[in-house]
Amino acid sequence: MKILHVSPNFPLPSNDGGKIVIYNFYKYMCKLGAEVDFIALSKEKVDENFIKEFQNKITVHYDKEVISYKRLVRALLKNKSYLMNKFYSNRFSSILNDFVAEGNYDIIQFEGLHLAEYALHLINRTNAKIVLRLHNLESIILKRFCEQTNNLLKKMFFKYEYKKIKKLENLSYKRIKNIVFISKEDYNHSGINQIAGANPFVSPAGVDIEYFSKINEKENINLFYIGSMDWKPNEEAVYWFLNKVFKIVQKSYPNIHFYIIGKNPSKGLKKINSNSITVTGTVPDVRPYIENADICVVPIFIGGGMRVKILEMMAAGKTIISTSIGAEGINYNDGENILIANSDSEFIDKIKSLIEGRESKKRIAVNAKDFVSNNYSWNKIINEYKIYLETL
Repeated sequence: MKILHVSPNFPLPSNDGGKIVIYNFYKYMCKLGAEVDFIALSKEKVDENFIKEFQNKITVHYDKEVISYKRLVRALLKNKSYLMNKFYSNRFSSILNDFVAEGNYDIIQFEGLHLAEYALHLINRTNAKIVLRLHNLESIILKRFCEQTNNLLKKMFFKYEYKKIKKLENLSYKRIKNIVFISKEDYNHSGINQIAGANPFVSPAGVDIEYFSKINEKENINLFYIGSMDWKPNEEAVYWFLNKVFKIVQKSYPNIHFYIIGKNPSKGLKKINSNSITVTGTVPDVRPYIENADICVVPIFIGGGMRVKILEMMAAGKTIISTSIGAEGINYNDGENILIANSDSEFIDKIKSLIEGRESKKRIAVNAKDFVSNNYSWNKIINEYKIYLETL
């Protein structure tokens, strides 16, 4: 099987969920015998050492205009979504066409709705089967943003983007047809089962079990949050947790520490570093930081797809407390391999119960580690994905 893998960003270093999913698709497809060529957009130059990780044909197109007023104006004039249209480049389209003309591919896989315009352009122009993988259901995220903001201008923008993105999603279902969702929740929300001829598939993210098993266990009852801080829902989750939960827990346990681990924290977030709070910023390896904390909190109230970091922290033997939205896409059992909390009082109660009941905390962590080992290894996930591609 020969695959052209098309990405909206270069996936190394794999420091966010999207990059982790993209890189492991490439890596494990190659391991399973597929020939995979790779083409990506990038806002900045990529380290040559990272490029050497790709064994077949690879091209990275450097595009500094991904965030620009020029593309905002273009999107408005074309009556399209700015959040999607900002990734469209005539030069990248030309490079892609050259790959397709020369490659004789069986499959062309596009990563994310951001690349749907390119995929739609190739319909009826190639014999290759075109696949669009949706990492999130973008319309659901926009809808949740719209519902939660009180800012009138933001609400107008989110409503505008929601309508345009929903239209693009539906067009993709009808014309591309081969749509891969990260979670069953996104599949159920999409309405794709009402589209004649659509061929959807649900393939969750996986986890490198061995990598995250190599963590030294320490008996430190501290808390941590892990995620890219340049994604607004992550930053909002941290502030909500600090103001609504951590301050209260700290009154009962004055020595408890909260680690905020993730790239590109804002200036405001950096300022909250203190004796009881650590904001790490970008780190080359999260494992030394999570050794010092046992309880991972995921107070996400806006999102879609699935949180790869939850799977990784389960593999690392950590106990997770998450909102229902934060744990979407994972076939968890509340109370057995994760704890679900959807309010500040529930987070406070469950954190205290884990601090006081160490045996319960240990039981949940062991169950979680077994759960991801049995269900979310990358080899298992990508092998099932490859079977789907072979049926197209």
